[in-house]
Amino acid sequence: MSERLRFRLVQGGIPVAWSEGPRAYDEIMHYAVVYSQDGPVKIQAHERGKWRPWPPRLRKEPTQ
Repeated sequence: MSERLRFRLVQGGIPVAWSEGPRAYDEIMHYAVVYSQDGPVKIQAHERGKWRPWPPRLRKEPTQ
């Protein structure tokens, strides 16, 4: 069974909005637009039992 999509929006270190289910990504993006009018926001995704920054950072390839 796949894990259900879950996101939360954090502003000033405090979770202020959540979304879950098949439309979770669309909903959290809407909340981000609305809440960002009051200040910076961060989106986090619930993965493997922990809240992690979203989108995940891409790994940098080592420079040669």
